[in-house]
Amino acid sequence: MTKTNHIFEFTKSNLEVFSDNKEKRIFLQIESTVLQDDNQWRFYDGANSFLIKINDFNFIQKIKDGNERFKKGDLLVVDLRRTQTIEKKVLKTDYSIVLVHEHRINF
Repeated sequence: MTKTNHIFEFTKSNLEVFSDNKEKRIFLQIESTVLQDDNQWRFYDGANSFLIKINDFNFIQKIKDGNERFKKGDLLVVDLRRTQTIEKKVLKTDYSIVLVHEHRINF
C-alpha cells in the first residue's frame, strides 16, 4: 500500500486478502440454534437474517452445562464482529459473536 496525497492505492497483491474488523454491541434475535461444534446460529438483526458463529466459549459452556435455555423470540445482547475479506476478486463478509452480554428471554 502506498500513500499519495492522502489517497491509498492498493497493489494487486494487497487486494487478494483484505480484512476489515469492526466490532459493535447489538441486539440479535435468535432464529435457530445449532448445538454442534461449529456454533453457527441463525440470527435476525431487525433487517436481515444470517448465520453467525459464536466465539464466546463461556456462553457456549453455559449452554452445555444446561444453564441457558432458549425460546422463540429470545434476544441476545452481543459484541458482534464483522470481518470482510477479498479473495480472488470476491468480497465476503463473515460475522462472529465475540461476547454475549445478556440473554433476554421472550422479550
